[in-house]
Parts: sequence; structure tokens; C-alpha cells
Amino acid sequence: MQSDDLGGNRDSAGVAMHSAIEAYLARVGEVLAALPREPLVAITKAILRAGREGHMIYALGNGGSAATASHLACDLAKTAGAPGQPPLRAIALTDNIPMLTAYGNDISFESVFAEQVRTFARPGDLVIAISASGNSPNILAAAAAARELGAVLIGVTGFGGGRLQALCDICLVTPSNAYGPVEDIHMIVVHTLLEAIRSARQTELPAHPPSDLVTEHAPGPPRVLLPAQHAESSTASTIFLDRDGVINRNRADYVKSWAEFEFLPGALAAIAQLTRAGHRLLVVTNQACVERGLVPLAAVEDAHTRMVQAIAQAGGHIEAVLWCPHRPESHCMCRKPNPGLLFRARDEYGVDLNTAIFVGDSASDMQAAAAAGVRRLLVLTGLGWPTALHLPDKTLAETAVALNLRHAARLIRRDGLAAPATPWLRGAIHAARALRGDARVDTASSAAFAMAESGPSPSQVAPSTTALPRG
Repeated sequence: MQSDDLGGNRDSAGVAMHSAIEAYLARVGEVLAALPREPLVAITKAILRAGREGHMIYALGNGGSAATASHLACDLAKTAGAPGQPPLRAIALTDNIPMLTAYGNDISFESVFAEQVRTFARPGDLVIAISASGNSPNILAAAAAARELGAVLIGVTGFGGGRLQALCDICLVTPSNAYGPVEDIHMIVVHTLLEAIRSARQTELPAHPPSDLVTEHAPGPPRVLLPAQHAESSTASTIFLDRDGVINRNRADYVKSWAEFEFLPGALAAIAQLTRAGHRLLVVTNQACVERGLVPLAAVEDAHTRMVQAIAQAGGHIEAVLWCPHRPESHCMCRKPNPGLLFRARDEYGVDLNTAIFVGDSASDMQAAAAAGVRRLLVLTGLGWPTALHLPDKTLAETAVALNLRHAARLIRRDGLAAPATPWLRGAIHAARALRGDARVDTASSAAFAMAESGPSPSQVAPSTTALPRG
């Protein structure tokens, strides 16, 4: 028998190496087989949502996990695209060596990721923290910064999740306490996510939400869900409803709690009427008060939950409340007049935007509807009257108009393709537009607004048929 540099027999060394290779691969295979699939689905959905709504995706990690973070960001930005889909905006916070060393030298190594998160991340952005142990101090500091900013925090860990797991909105825990298998699985996770993302973006299959949830704290702009209760085989269209100024009274200082939420006259009855007609109803609303720090996120969610419950008690049903917490300065895709939330309804709820109707009171409502190809109906409550006075002539001509939500419910047919018009109302709007800047318009405007807030009389809504315009 010959000896080798390892000090042992060549044959025995070969056997040992072969055995080690087989044992390690078997070990990794066992860990992979035990990897939970549900977090992978949740992470895929969160990344898809970020892409639809124009949010950034930030990846970070230490050592081998830093390499995985860089690999993930590269693949998301370069290879996760699909024809007709916007590219995913992803970068790794591990890649700017001057910035890392500056923060590490001038502040501390613990701060190298947290400071970047505070500099770059915005509410709704994704922060993906990759840490085998889940206990690295700089990862935990970055996670805390992400939560403070309202970013969506995703953890990819092992070793039982460590302290990172409790901070995450979604956490994938590799079931192993050995660094080698954990880091190997994390690389497999990267490529698994890419395959799932590419498949979803290419097929655009609608992902319907669970039907047994009352509320969901989902990544991205928050939403409130109730079990689907619309009629089986219903052919009625989907109605998007703005919230403030359409369902409830608008407030210049925001609706800061349920105590300040006041339904407009006739709104509950109108929603019940639309529900009975078989329409799917989704609320789409901007709530910049959250990012401005004026109203806690929990207060908005509580108001939405109570609103949906009150509507249900009155015989109506809201399938979902989709809302944007961002300021205009954030330039997100989910804030109206951008159509991000409408596209989200299409992708996640299977809404046919071609037959949907958006009932709103502001120019941003009408612009979001037009951008998504949705028919639009302007109500004169809330901001509706001044909006009607200042819309471009062509836009106003292509927009259906109702006094309020109760009036709108009477105009919307079951198929959503046509609606009765009220010539007297359009005449009043055109007369007021002609008198803009004239003091005499003030009295007429005040009277019209009071009529809209209180609701029309039956004699004021005599029907005559006209097509309901599309965006």
C-alpha cells in the first residue's frame, strides 16, 4: 500500500473523501427536503408586488450571505424580467465598498447596513436580510431600521431563525444548525425564487387571496380583506370606490380614528344596493397621513376594519380595501393618480379592468382610472364639485357624473357598460365652469355641493341612456 501526503493510505483516503462527499450531499438533500414552502410563496408574492408598485428591493448579508445577497440582487434586476413587465429594482447593500468602510470606520461595523437602509429605503420597499444565524448585530440593526421606516422586512435564516425571525414580516428558516448546509440552501432559494417570479410574471395568473381571512397585514401597501360573498356565476362588473369624499366625509386634517369617520348620507344604502346587484366592490384610497406621521398605521387599519363591518351590517360587502400610505414625494406606483393599486386588483383578485368602473371624487381618481383603462364616474361629494369645475373639457366629456354615491348606484347597470345620464346635472356643471372667477358662481356652487352631500331627489335623476366612458 502506498502512502500519500495526507499521511495515510491512498485507498483509505479516497474512501474517506468519497464517504464525506456522499454524507454531505445527503445532509444537504435532507435539509432541502424539509425546507418549508409557504415562506417561499409569500416571498415571491412580496417581490412581485414590489415590482408592480415600483418599490425598491434591498438585499444584505455578511460573509457568504453577502455573496448570496449580491447574487440575489443581480438576478432580480437582470433575469427576473418578462415581456411587457417593468424590471425589478433591486440592489445589494453589500456592494458599495467605500460606503461600507466609511460607515464601519466612522461609526461602527454594526451600522453599515442600518445607515444605508435609513438613507435609501422608503415605506413599502423590501429589505431582504440574509443571515445564517439570524443574530448578526448589523443585520438586526438594519432590520430595526427597516421596521421604523415602514419597509417590508423579509428574513432568510437558519439556526431556528435567531432574533431576526421575530422582526420579520416574512421569514424563511432553513431547518439546520450547520453553516454549510444553511448557506447552500440559501443559494438554492435564490434560484427557486427566480424561477417562481419568472413563471408568475410570464403567465400573469391571478393569485386570489385566502377566503377565510378577516384581515391581512400583507407586505406592501396594507389592505383589509373579508371572505368573498358575491353571487356565484355573477356577470356584474367590479366597482372601485374611493374612500374619503365618496363613502365618508372628507376632512382637511385626515380621518385619524374611527371616531372621526362619518358615512355620507345614503352611502351605506348605495353600497348595499350595488352588492345586491352582484357587483364586486373594492375600496382604493390614498392615506398619506401614515407616512407623514400624522396617523398610526394601526389606526387606519382599525378604521377600515370597522368601516367594512358597518357596511356588512347594512347589507353591503367590500371584498378588499387597497390603500397607499405614501406621500406624493415618495413617487410610488401605488398612490393615485398612478394605477398601481388597480393593477394589483387585476393581478391578485382577477378583476377585469375593461369592465370595471371607478367611482371617485378627485382628479387623481379619474387619472388613475384612465391610466388603467377603467371606466370612470365622478361624484360631486368631497372634492367632486371643484374637480368637475377644473377638469379639462375633454376629460369631463368622457367622464360620467353623479351627485353622490347613492345617485351613482342608480346609474350603474349590472353589466357596467352603460348608465343613464342626467342632462340637467351636466348643464349645471357647464354653466358653473363658464362662470369660473365670477362671484355669482359661489352661490350656485354652494347649493350644488349641499345637494350632493345630502343626496338627490327622485325627480332629479330621470334617466336617459348614454355610454359610460372608459379610461
